[in-house]
Amino acid sequence: MFSALAAFAEFHQAGNLKADQMTFINQIVMHFEQSGTIEAGMLFESPFINVNDQGLPGIFDEAAAIRIMQLIERINWSAEVG
Repeated sequence: MFSALAAFAEFHQAGNLKADQMTFINQIVMHFEQSGTIEAGMLFESPFINVNDQGLPGIFDEAAAIRIMQLIERINWSAEVG
């Protein structure tokens, strides 16, 4: 299984995350660790909207949001075939 922590390391390593962005990424990783998968629509629900009421697009620009969705799809796929 592809590790969520490893997948999202690129965001942490870039070193330019704001506090709300870091919190959002950490929530994604924790959700994967607890549940194994995450549905895209969940990024617009609690606890993710607790960081920003718009969810993903309220925290990240379009390019970063697309990359996050790609990583989520990759991790979900890995969990399904793993």
